[in-house]
Amino acid sequence: RPELKKYVDDVKIAVKTVSGLNLCTEAAFVLPVMPYSLADEGGYKSDWLDMGGWVQLLNDIGIVTDIYTPYEIMYGSWDLSKYKVIIMSDCPVLPEKVNSVLNEYVRNGGAIIVSGRTPAKNLRNQNLTNKLFADSHEKSFIADHFVTNLANEKTPCKDIINAVKKPDKISLGQGSVFWIGEKIGKAYWGQARRERIYGNTPPVYVKPHYTQTAIVLREYIRNNLNETLTKIIDDRMVSYDSKNGSISVVPFLKSSNNYNGAKLFIINNGRGRHRSLELKFTKNLANAPCQVWTDFDRRFNMTVDEKGKLEVPDFASVAFVSFCDIFPL
Repeated sequence: RPELKKYVDDVKIAVKTVSGLNLCTEAAFVLPVMPYSLADEGGYKSDWLDMGGWVQLLNDIGIVTDIYTPYEIMYGSWDLSKYKVIIMSDCPVLPEKVNSVLNEYVRNGGAIIVSGRTPAKNLRNQNLTNKLFADSHEKSFIADHFVTNLANEKTPCKDIINAVKKPDKISLGQGSVFWIGEKIGKAYWGQARRERIYGNTPPVYVKPHYTQTAIVLREYIRNNLNETLTKIIDDRMVSYDSKNGSISVVPFLKSSNNYNGAKLFIINNGRGRHRSLELKFTKNLANAPCQVWTDFDRRFNMTVDEKGKLEVPDFASVAFVSFCDIFPL
C-alpha cells in the first residue's frame, strides 16, 4: 500500500519538523463550561452554538488560541498577561474570582472581546461586583432566530455585520473591553441541524447547507472580525486573506517572540488545489530568507519582501515555511 506508507512517512516528517518548537499563541479563548449553579436557569449558562461557532471562526481567520475554562482560570496559576487579547463567547454567568482575574488583566493593559451576553451574575445568581460591560446581557439577539437559508433575504443581515464591524468599547485602567452586540459565533455557524446519522445514538449537530447569501455573510464576519483583531493585535506574527476560510496557518517558535526561529504549518481545509497564498508577516521578518516546502515533495528558497509579504506557491494539502533552517529529510 504505497499511498498509506507515504501518508505515514509524511506525518512522521511533519512531527519531526515542529519538534522542539512551541505553538505561537497571541490570544486566549475562554470556553464558558461551568458546573451547576443557582444562576443556571433552564440549564444554560452560555450558548454552546455560539461557543462552537467562535472556535471555527477563529480557526478560519488564522487566530491560534489557547483555550481555558473558567474552572482552570479559577484554580490554575496561568499567566494571562502574555496574551494580547482574550476572547469570550456568550457568557452571562461567571465565577466571581474569574471575573476579578479578567478585570485585573484588562486594568493592566490587556484587551477582551466579548460577544452575545456579557458576564452579569456569579454562580450564586448574585450580581458580579465589577461587570466587564454593564447591562449588555439584557438585549435580544438576532442570531437566536437566525435561519441559515435566509429565505427572504437578498443581502446579509446588516445588524450582525454592524455588530462585528463596530463593537462597543470601554476603557478600563490601561486596557479595553470590546463588546460585539451579537452572537456572531452562532451566526457564523448558521442554524445548526440535528440529525440521527449513527444508528440508535442520539442526534448530533451536522454542518448546515449554506446558501450563497449565507456564504457571503460568513465572509463578511471573517473579514470584519479580522480587521478588529488586527487593530488590537497590532503586531501579529502572520496574517493572511481569510476570504475563502479554507486555510489554517499554525505558527511554531523556538522561543517566545523569536520570530527568526519560526516554522509555519499551512493546511488546506478546502477542496481542490490551493492556488498560492499571500502571507503578511511582522516587520521583524521583512527581507528574511526562508524555505518553503509544499506537499512534502517540492522545496523553494524564498525571501520575504520589504513589506513583510511572502507568496507561498501552489499546494494541494500542506505547506511548511521555515525561517530557521532547512527541513529534515
